[in-house]
Amino acid sequence: MSYLEVILRELFVEFIATNLLILAALGSVISSNGQILQCSLAPALAIPALIYCFDDTSGCHMNPVITFSLFVLRKINVLRFVLYTITHCVAAISGSALVILCFPHANEPPFYIGVTKLGKDVTWIQGTCLEALMTCMLVVAVLHFGMNPTKPPEVRRIAPLIVGLLVAGLIFLGAPTTGTSLNPARSFGPAVLSGFWHAHYVYWVGPYVGAVIAVIIHVVISKGKLEFSQIFSVPPPPLIAVSYTHLRAHE
Repeated sequence: MSYLEVILRELFVEFIATNLLILAALGSVISSNGQILQCSLAPALAIPALIYCFDDTSGCHMNPVITFSLFVLRKINVLRFVLYTITHCVAAISGSALVILCFPHANEPPFYIGVTKLGKDVTWIQGTCLEALMTCMLVVAVLHFGMNPTKPPEVRRIAPLIVGLLVAGLIFLGAPTTGTSLNPARSFGPAVLSGFWHAHYVYWVGPYVGAVIAVIIHVVISKGKLEFSQIFSVPPPPLIAVSYTHLRAHE
């Protein structure tokens, strides 16, 4: 396969996986009238299923902050970071459109395609802090449990299930306060189609701040101390060379 074919294949897989995740996450909000149990179970079950299906092709990030974290750790190159992020956002819009197509009255009050919004009397500072902390927990689990080559293979095999359970728990924790985004693309898609942008910046600033904290925690745990100099002294992956799967194989 040529490099162009490889990257297009990876982007196609990320597009499909993110579409399906958004459909599960937003569709559960509409179909259950916002019942927290259904809203937590749908993405919690979809995430491990999608990872098991597509991880060996693209890594199945489905989330710009996961891509950002791997870019900071120099696991992926800048081209994949940019293209994956764009793909996630486009797929989130597409997935939101599927929700409108599949569910009657999906783009009407009070849910507006499952758009994330702050709870009553919740300030933007509180929302940003909570999103940052919840996303930090998610990214730490992904980096140190799911993508850590030092973990035994049998442990890494169950990582998607653990991540799914964690997402369910975080939805229970944060849904009444922020809607539990954990994923800027998940908030971006329904906001574009519903036109509901109130405090939307919370769902970008919070998760990216949380991702930075998670990377720091991962480095400290992995190295025993904060040694970013070792990370940045390593040349980043080549801009045009090998597939994501090849990079994973040489971690």
